[in-house]
Amino acid sequence: IWKVSVDANGYGKPQNLGSNVTNEVKPTNATVSSGKKNYLGKISHKVVLNDTGSNKETYHIEIESDEEINYESGDALGVFPKNKEAEIQAIATYFKEENYSILADKNIRGLSKKSLEAFSKLFEIEITEEKANLLDIIQKYQPKKVKLDDVVALLLPIAPRLYSISSSSEAHDGQVHLTVNVNKFKVDDEIKTGLASEFLADFSLDEQLEFYIHKNQNFRLPNEETDVIMIGPGTGIAPFRSFLAERDVTGAEGKNWLFFGEQHFVLDFYYQTEIQEWLTTGVLTKLDTAFSRDQERKIYVQDRIREKAKEFNSWIENGASIYICGQKNPMSQDVEQAIVEVLSQERNISNEKAKQILEELENQGKYQKDVY
Repeated sequence: IWKVSVDANGYGKPQNLGSNVTNEVKPTNATVSSGKKNYLGKISHKVVLNDTGSNKETYHIEIESDEEINYESGDALGVFPKNKEAEIQAIATYFKEENYSILADKNIRGLSKKSLEAFSKLFEIEITEEKANLLDIIQKYQPKKVKLDDVVALLLPIAPRLYSISSSSEAHDGQVHLTVNVNKFKVDDEIKTGLASEFLADFSLDEQLEFYIHKNQNFRLPNEETDVIMIGPGTGIAPFRSFLAERDVTGAEGKNWLFFGEQHFVLDFYYQTEIQEWLTTGVLTKLDTAFSRDQERKIYVQDRIREKAKEFNSWIENGASIYICGQKNPMSQDVEQAIVEVLSQERNISNEKAKQILEELENQGKYQKDVY
């Protein structure tokens, strides 16, 4: 994975967020995947957003295509990750098969309990894991050598992965940006990495990348006069960078309030330079940050919402739209609970009534979530 120098603001160098394409990539003819148009492009620029010493590894990735990429703020980009060659080669070699390309598009990571039960029968062994990678199973249990075709028959195709777009087509002409955290987790004290995030983190600048745009009609900016409250900790900042860039370039009159959180201010303040500029110019009306590990007591975005209860409620009463993006569990539930408590407290109503108000806002399109 690339090592990129990062400045004291937590933003990667070089900071030229509009790098030119050096190698031409010819556009593909319009093809269809689940009814969506596929594009061919290339990653023209990538940079790590965390400073040295961070627990996180989050990338700003810029993609370009010779073909016009049609997207709106709030949309997601779908990628088709492929397995690492060394991993599928190791599996094929174990089964004495030279053609490992048949594994390239098969899901061999994070196999479900149901899939592992099927492999237990095929290999005639007892697999105790609830979830595991195929190569790890092979290395641990050394199952009997069956035909690789029989193994492949039990594997599902790799599903495309969606990432919230962090650019605005109005502000970032001809580009689409992503904010991708490399997903790392432990299995038996060994660090494992998520397939799609590792695929993008390792992707060469010179290779063609196939992708599509996933339209998200339920996560759209309101009219230009409406105020917006954006709650996006971690990579949940992605669509709100898009929102702010669009509201900046279009001169939208509505006020903008951003809640952002991560672990450390110095190490993990994504897009800090841009956010500070938006504050200076007035595009961003208010900013509240929560860096959970910069003090003994962990502070999260929901704590900041409670601290600003009176003003938060006032914005909603004045017609502001609320947006949440990021982890569904527990973040979005915790944030929603905080909003309910704020409405209950400030309006002197029951929690049940406050929940009804939030449901009504959701039905009206005034409360929108993009959570995963």
